Amino acid sequence: MPYIETNQGIHLFYEKIGKGRPIVFLHPPLMGHVAFRYQKALADQAQLIFYDQRGHGQSGYQASASLGQVIPDHEHDLSELILKLQLEKPILVGYSSGGLIALTYALRHSENIGGILLAGGFPCIASVLLRLEYQLGISLMKTGNQQLLSRLIAKANKTAQKMNG
Repeated sequence: MPYIETNQGIHLFYEKIGKGRPIVFLHPPLMGHVAFRYQKALADQAQLIFYDQRGHGQSGYQASASLGQVIPDHEHDLSELILKLQLEKPILVGYSSGGLIALTYALRHSENIGGILLAGGFPCIASVLLRLEYQLGISLMKTGNQQLLSRLIAKANKTAQKMNG
């Protein structure tokens, strides 16, 4: 299994498939790269990089020094991944709060960004349906069902794609 090691000693798991323009996928909290399993169909059009952020999936964990340091730490990990994989001007796909990491990277490394796609972000939980979905996600995580949650969300996204396309 491929890993990179950050300068903080964290091992980040990644999967790289396809050839061409690099696209890096940034997952939501508590999910891991499995959330993007249906995007693998794009491998015949681009080089796809899926990775587990620190503390998620198969990656290692080291706590941030403070709450305000969490996003900068994730951005630094992303920066090291891009550097160590020698990715030139990758497109970043940030799903949910993965978008915040993508935006932070773009602001700090404008010379090495090919584009950003932000999906599924929301500033607050404002509807009953979203609140129920959020509470279900928290419950699944608390009971150790991270993989089930990731697969359900990936499947829901695939179903929505079929309905809209």
